[in-house]
Amino acid sequence: MHQQVFCLLRIKKDLLINEYLFYFLISEKVQEYILPFIKGAQYPAISDKDLLSIEIPFLSIKEQEKTVSRIKSVFDVSNSLVETQTKKLNHLKALKSSLLDQAFKGQLIKSEETQTTQLEKDTVIKEVLNTINYDYEVATIVYLTWKVLKMNYGKKYIHKMLSNIQFLEDLPVFEDLEFEENAWGMHCTFLEKTIQNQKFINFNEITDDRSVLNFNYKHLKAVTDWMTLDDYNKDFVIKVEKMLAIYQKPLIDKNMNRIELFNTVLECMHVLETDNFDKIWQKMKLWKMFEDDFKNKAEKFKPEETKLMIKLIKEVNW
Repeated sequence: MHQQVFCLLRIKKDLLINEYLFYFLISEKVQEYILPFIKGAQYPAISDKDLLSIEIPFLSIKEQEKTVSRIKSVFDVSNSLVETQTKKLNHLKALKSSLLDQAFKGQLIKSEETQTTQLEKDTVIKEVLNTINYDYEVATIVYLTWKVLKMNYGKKYIHKMLSNIQFLEDLPVFEDLEFEENAWGMHCTFLEKTIQNQKFINFNEITDDRSVLNFNYKHLKAVTDWMTLDDYNKDFVIKVEKMLAIYQKPLIDKNMNRIELFNTVLECMHVLETDNFDKIWQKMKLWKMFEDDFKNKAEKFKPEETKLMIKLIKEVNW
């Protein structure tokens, strides 16, 4: 059994800060230097002489603190996205690598030009976070719903809107939103957290157990600017407007229960890959509910209105 040996590094506090040294030691450049000493060795080790031969880029304490702060901001973002953002995480990892490389060449915080580059990096991170959190998407739905339907709905409406759009697409639109069957309809835990952020919206309590979402108009410019910012945002607005047009059809007529039926039938058709009423009705019998004394979806909705909803969905020009 091999004995483990540790090397303790002590810094001169007037020259170096701990975190700056830590980030330097885990940078790609240092890891490439260390790798030959441990790769394939029967007893992986690096001598103090070899370790002390590594040259540490010298920056002032103030510049080191700024460097650490910048690196931390990227690390914190990437670490928080591990579970839900695989694709975006790869982008952030590349950004971290680039940031570390720049930092230890003494180029990160060196001039106004470099600071501008960092500002651009911060903007990228901010844009990524906005997309990840779906704050703008949620705000857009609440804003357009009031603008078009003159209606305010609760948080369940947001889940249904996004899952309905998802169902009507040939491919998933929102790759991070995974919807699951819930007692009242389709539900996404990640989306629920976004709604609770209340970044551009707020809850308006109607009764003790019911609230609706209102758009916070002090953020009107920010949200409307986002709606036209790029092709993804414009396409999202079009999808919401098309769904709102469906909600205005006589069979639904802006009624939340009918929106729920629309969502329920869409899910059944999606899972079963059929528009056969008997199969859909059977699945609705198995879809448990725990509200308004209904045991399942088939108890809440009548067969005839379900058949009409199937017909409506088949006629949707998406």
